[in-house]
Amino acid sequence: MILAKNREAADYRGLHPRLDRALGMLSDDYLVSVGTETRYLDGDSLYVTRFD
Repeated sequence: MILAKNREAADYRGLHPRLDRALGMLSDDYLVSVGTETRYLDGDSLYVTRFD
């Protein structure tokens, strides 16, 4: 789990292909659409959860 500001996402690129995929989807518009529920990107092996 990584807890960071969206502007810091580039610091984590290249650590793992799935993380790169998740980071590639992050944008302010996308995060608003997620709300606070978990959004599954690749079954339960890759998901995004927004915490306010």
